[in-house]
Amino acid sequence: MKHLFLAIMLTVSAAAQATDITTTAAGTLQAALGADPSTVTTLTVTGPVNASDLHFIASLPALSTLDLSKARIEEEINSRLATNRSDYKADHLPAYILAGGKFSTVILPATLTEIGDGALMSTAITSISIPASVKKKGRGALADCRTLTQLTIPATVTSAGSHLCDGSTALSEVTFDAAEVPAYAFRGCTSLSRVEGSPSVIGDYAFAGCTELGSFSFPAGLTSTGTGAFYNSGLNAADMGGCRNLSSLGDYTFAHCGKLVSVRLPEGLKTIGEGAFFADDALKALNIPSTVTSLDDFSLKGTGALDSSTGLLSDGVASIGRYAMAGMESLSNVTVPEALTSIDDHAMAGMQSLKSIDARRATEVPATGTGVWDGIDQSKVTLYVNPSMENSFLAAEQWNEFVITTAGIEQIEADAPASQPSVSLSISGTDLIVSSDYAIDAASVYDINGRCLAAAAGDGATSLTIPLAGITPQVLIVTVDSGHRKATFKIAK
Repeated sequence: MKHLFLAIMLTVSAAAQATDITTTAAGTLQAALGADPSTVTTLTVTGPVNASDLHFIASLPALSTLDLSKARIEEEINSRLATNRSDYKADHLPAYILAGGKFSTVILPATLTEIGDGALMSTAITSISIPASVKKKGRGALADCRTLTQLTIPATVTSAGSHLCDGSTALSEVTFDAAEVPAYAFRGCTSLSRVEGSPSVIGDYAFAGCTELGSFSFPAGLTSTGTGAFYNSGLNAADMGGCRNLSSLGDYTFAHCGKLVSVRLPEGLKTIGEGAFFADDALKALNIPSTVTSLDDFSLKGTGALDSSTGLLSDGVASIGRYAMAGMESLSNVTVPEALTSIDDHAMAGMQSLKSIDARRATEVPATGTGVWDGIDQSKVTLYVNPSMENSFLAAEQWNEFVITTAGIEQIEADAPASQPSVSLSISGTDLIVSSDYAIDAASVYDINGRCLAAAAGDGATSLTIPLAGITPQVLIVTVDSGHRKATFKIAK
């Protein structure tokens, strides 16, 4: 045994229960600590170690601080440990090697290049420093670390496995300098409230269940979001307007985000995935970019707070999927896109506030699936169509149950007899022209929910122009005060 102790210098402070070991040969750590290592609370290792040494470290019951910053992990061949793996690479923290350890602080070797699957999962660590030398992190490397509060992933990590910190419920701050947030990386991190970084890819369910994550800075270089990336998260707003390279929004990306109020999507986005905003019942503001050509199944189902002022559908939308807009209880006006050719099963069911549909841009009657308008009293909904399409809509099942009209401007109330009109309206381009036989005192434009969108004083003139550019609702209410008379009109832009 004499040669063994020549290879190891051991210093033990019994009072502090701290141990510093300098090794010259890997695989000798257990022998160096002696017959009863159970009292060691702090362990600092300098020199070579191997998988056997690390496996032994994980078993130390009182260990709270592990410093391997000056250690180097050497290769070990034909060794059978608890993981039943026989070969272990140099500078690699082996899979599951420290899993379940009781230590609260770990400082990893400065020469480490890879952290294996589950290498530190279910440990009691509260902090950890990932060396800049690390290039790869395995699946679940830090999963279920329920006392870990902060983490920094350096940009040098070019590959990170899924489930990185899955279930680490105390994790509150993350700095993620790597290019990709892997799938399930922070799923169930219920304390996570701050994320810094500029990833180009956010993987499947990466931030699912992060209920304290109220905000997230979406980087300009973002190219894709995976399925359920922010599913059931605490986001209040999602401003993706600057993400010009984002071509698709993954399925259920923001589904079940009960606090999500506003979303801004970028021009250039082509696909909004299935259920992307499913059951986001607080969502009040959302734009659908003109480059989007379809709404997939369930994409807006249950967004009950969205109303007619948001101008949801651009003229490029060609298809609306199953239940895509079902349950939009506040939506009072729908504009049928020029390119729309099909509306699938139950796509607009349950629109209890629906009052009008503007289909005047349609050049063909969109095909309808089963029960598209279920739950809507169609006899109380006005369908505005182009005169050339009136007969086609009247002959089309489901469409012909609406009140179909080709009217553009309708006077609905006046305090003077209709046979003696004193006020008239016309539309020129994007301007509303108000004319009167009397001096105009004022004119106001409202949406059909009674919100004032524009107003102008007449200053005694008999003609008044109100710009409508930027006003998204297609059906408006206009009131005109002129010569102590008041008239109210409904117009369809």
